[in-house]
Amino acid sequence: MNYVRATKDSYQLTERRPAVCFEEAYPIGNGFQGAMVYGGVEREKISLNDDTLWTGYPREDRYKGEGKIALERAGKAILNGDYISAHRDITQNFSCYASDAYLPLGELIMDRESFSEKVSGYKRTLDLSKAVFKAEYKLGGVKHSVTSFASNPDRVIAYRIEAKNSDGTPASEISFTVGMSSQLYSRTYTQNGLLLMEGECHVSAEQNISRTERKTQYYDEPEKRGMRFVAMADIITDGKKGDRLNAISVRDASFCEIRIFTATSFNGYKKHPYTDGRDYLGICKTIDIYHICTHSILHICFDLIMLLSFARLAKSQLKQRAWTE
Repeated sequence: MNYVRATKDSYQLTERRPAVCFEEAYPIGNGFQGAMVYGGVEREKISLNDDTLWTGYPREDRYKGEGKIALERAGKAILNGDYISAHRDITQNFSCYASDAYLPLGELIMDRESFSEKVSGYKRTLDLSKAVFKAEYKLGGVKHSVTSFASNPDRVIAYRIEAKNSDGTPASEISFTVGMSSQLYSRTYTQNGLLLMEGECHVSAEQNISRTERKTQYYDEPEKRGMRFVAMADIITDGKKGDRLNAISVRDASFCEIRIFTATSFNGYKKHPYTDGRDYLGICKTIDIYHICTHSILHICFDLIMLLSFARLAKSQLKQRAWTE
């Protein structure tokens, strides 16, 4: 069961078992990317989001029939105080195409090699003051530690796992396979030691509002194609690293760090994401990480703003009380 623990300088969510569904995973984000970290032992899953990944493309006219005329007529009626006519016009005459949908990008999966040791001392936390996910557990006598966060300046999601013996020395006990998958049309491959997943959003067709169903379609015509995206994982380890057809294996490592980058062809809400999209592949590149310091500064600024707000509120209440007396 989740609980919140407050210390002198942090607030932490804590759980004593890995997440088994999306709602139980802990969220991290940087304003551009989002991730839900499950904290699994045999299988680790990180669900990925990018804030620009949407279906569809810009349309010159989203209205159906006389929808635009009905909207303008209803607006004038509201300004004249005739709310009944405005309501009638909208309900009877207004019609438009369904809005496009925000979509999940995909998942990074880490499948561990089978092991016979019993898992003990499991704990995962999300430090709300530092926006850092952590998990720790023991396999036999070896302690495993996981740290994950999303860096704002570097626009990267970082995940690190390391293993140590009881005396603190590194233990080469980490072996797993890293892959990616998506519910969208995509392909996963390796290139120069990197794991990449490229894909494309579908274009939404008519939506049945009463049943909340939305048909999805892909087209060959460039003007009807949707947003393209890429996710790239740069894996750094002291173990044996091997490329497979659509995954990367890590063997006998004492640590492994995964840096996840995402980008889309979004180039502005008025520009077509396929015919006039940006170079989304060129955006993904490995850069240094400065997350903790930057987030701490942002958190301190937020605390100062909140403190000033409370001070102004208290001052206002004191003035009001003095005036009343």
